[in-house]
Amino acid sequence: MMILMNLMENTKTYINNIVEPVQYNRIEFKDNKQKISYTDCFEISLLRFLHSIFLKKVDYCYKMDIQRMATYMYANKHCKQIIKFFLNNPDIHLDADYYENEGYPLRTKWCIFLNKRPFFRYKLEDKFEVCASPENLFSFFRIFFPKIYLDQPTNQDKLHTLVSSLSTDDLKINVNLKSDCRIASGSYYFTDLMTFEINGVVLYDWLLYQYFEKIGNKVGKRITGHSDLHFNSNYHSLVYDSNEESESEVESNDNADDSANELSIAPLSDDESSDIDTGDETLEDYDTKQYKKNLKYLSRFDAFLNSL
Repeated sequence: MMILMNLMENTKTYINNIVEPVQYNRIEFKDNKQKISYTDCFEISLLRFLHSIFLKKVDYCYKMDIQRMATYMYANKHCKQIIKFFLNNPDIHLDADYYENEGYPLRTKWCIFLNKRPFFRYKLEDKFEVCASPENLFSFFRIFFPKIYLDQPTNQDKLHTLVSSLSTDDLKINVNLKSDCRIASGSYYFTDLMTFEINGVVLYDWLLYQYFEKIGNKVGKRITGHSDLHFNSNYHSLVYDSNEESESEVESNDNADDSANELSIAPLSDDESSDIDTGDETLEDYDTKQYKKNLKYLSRFDAFLNSL
């Protein structure tokens, strides 16, 4: 019973601290005076996955848990490089919008960090834009988190080993993999859908797909691919139900206390309302006036609470 209660509490905590997936964007930088440009679909998916796994709350902020990351590493060159990267870029913002604006430079740094690695397959010149593939995902963890053993015979086995290794007492991760191969327009079309359950909540779907040339019955040159980390539809339902429940509780409490509040907090007088006038009223002026009026109501409400 205690284990179940702890799991429920951890689930509630994780729902309140969710890392939102970020849509891919075009990244541009110069490499030896050469302009490089591509979309960061796999790179941003990987970064947000790391954010969700190594999330640590520090006061009112969220950081990468560097100490926990280090438990999966040896003191080699690659491990030192990624530790240094996150020491220089430790902050995690839960909302996706940040990474479309202020956080855009971090995305560029992350892409540059992942480029020119001999253990990745790339789309551009064999050194830029990491291909969206399970093999590159496993290579990333095999190199940068070498204490996680990832030499199992199937991708499903590798994934289970990965999430089992990354799980802790407070972070229980499960994963399901669905792989498919079809022939479309004379090409091979491979898809790998990874569904991640975190603390009992089916949270993320991470879709990787790749197109390859079909040469006879053989797989030829890779044409393109894509990565998309997004919320699972079950998570949206869970959040919707949770919000409805919270709103219902608030409405119930409000109804129970309405009579007391109405008797104790008088409406603003005409004199008080006139103090808030801002002249010729625009929409912005109206918001300012309404804000000031709300402040006066709040001060009365505070006085009411203090009198109880």
